[in-house]
Amino acid sequence: AVVSTQSTGKTSSPEISQCKSVDLPEACESAWKEGVTLAKYQNLSRYLMEMPANHMTPRLFVETIQNKVAEDFPDGRVRLVVRERDWIEEQKMGSFMSVAKGSDEPPFLLELHYSGAGEGEAPVCMV
Repeated sequence: AVVSTQSTGKTSSPEISQCKSVDLPEACESAWKEGVTLAKYQNLSRYLMEMPANHMTPRLFVETIQNKVAEDFPDGRVRLVVRERDWIEEQKMGSFMSVAKGSDEPPFLLELHYSGAGEGEAPVCMV
């Protein structure tokens, strides 16, 4: 069920007692859950983007994503591969390494592998 607010004429946030539960058809329920998930990860992206570099080092970034993947995908549909400096240099990722040289922190590159698509669904690739 989804909570919707009743109109009170007030501009402040509604009190819990002013909210009512609304039953949604199953299709709406799944769309709602998908929207909540998308919003959750959009907020995580904003959090990571807005964090000052001295508070979100490459290592802390990796740990944050590792924790989120473990928390949200315990079934293994998403696998995280952490690439370190040696691998990055082997791949001749010069631009990446030139940015990393501006820090005392070691560089990391993350690969997220998703294996939860349905049968016959086209793969999704993000770069």
